[in-house]
Amino acid sequence: AKQLYADSAVSQMTLFTIRGVAVFLLNGLLVAAHSGCTASQRVLTLQVDDASKARKAVWRGFASTAGVTMIHLSFQMINLSDAIALSMASEVKRRLASTQRDH
Repeated sequence: AKQLYADSAVSQMTLFTIRGVAVFLLNGLLVAAHSGCTASQRVLTLQVDDASKARKAVWRGFASTAGVTMIHLSFQMINLSDAIALSMASEVKRRLASTQRDH
């Protein structure tokens, strides 16, 4: 993936989209192997039993996206060590926020 981006064959957003779809489908395959096709279908169609769980999942998704976006934007503007520090800080904030929402 890095080679595709380095050669300017595709944009970062294209790589993120491809990666997201691949991880989503791999997650469905892993659930199918572990729990069967019915459970996999529920995962792939984003069905949950509790609305609270759905809200938490959406929150975590947005927070993770914000963290990833921050680190990739920072790679364009600052050095690697600062970018990693920003990424770690956003991950800590995301975890703290999701932990507080769980209680």
